Amino acid sequence: GRVPDHEEKMRRLREAAKQHVEQREAGIKPTIARRLEKLSWDGFSRKVHDAVPRRVFDEIRRDADEIAEVLANPGPGGESLYMGHNDYKDELDESRAEFTSLTHRGWTGGMLGKLRKTGMAGDDPLYKRMVRKAFEGRLRVEILDALVDLRLFQTDHLNAELTDDPLNFVLMFASANAMFGRATCRALKERFVGPVAWAGARAFVVEATSR
Repeated sequence: GRVPDHEEKMRRLREAAKQHVEQREAGIKPTIARRLEKLSWDGFSRKVHDAVPRRVFDEIRRDADEIAEVLANPGPGGESLYMGHNDYKDELDESRAEFTSLTHRGWTGGMLGKLRKTGMAGDDPLYKRMVRKAFEGRLRVEILDALVDLRLFQTDHLNAELTDDPLNFVLMFASANAMFGRATCRALKERFVGPVAWAGARAFVVEATSR
C-alpha cells in the first residue's frame, strides 16, 4: 500500500495521542467513584475513626458518583493542588533545602516521604488546605477534610523522569494516579493543574535538564 508522508504520519500520531488522553480522561471519574464506593469502615485504623465522623464516611460512600465528578474536574482550582504554588513556598522551602540535587529522583530518595509527612503535619495540615482551596464551594469542608484523613490524596510527579521537588509534584486522588502515568497523558496533567502551575513545572524541567 501507499506509504504515508511525514505530515500524514504526524497527523495520525497526534490523533492517536488525543484519543488516548480522551480515553484516560473519561476513566478518571469512574475510577474515583469505584474507590469511594468500596471504602470499608472496618478497614481503617482507630486513628482514622477518631478523625472522620461515621456519618461523613457513610455520606462519602453514598454520594460517591457526585463527589467523583468534582474530584475528577478541579477546573481553576487545580492550581491549588500544585505543590510548587507560591502559597506553599515558605513551608516547602525547608523540605527542598535538604534535597538540592536536580538529578534523577532516585538520587534524592527520601524527599517524597518527607513531603508526605509535611503535608499531614500539624493541626491544619498542608494537604487539607490544598484540597480545600481546590474544591471548597463545590464540596463541604468536612467532606474534603475526611477524604484527606482517609489518605485518599497522594503526592504524584508531574514529570516522573525527573527528581523529587515541590515544583514537580501535584496532589491528586490516589486511585486516579495511574491515569496520568504515560507521557501521552501530559496534556491531561496540564488540564488538571492548569496553565500557571504547568508553566512552573515546565520551567523546572528546563532547569533540571539544562547543561
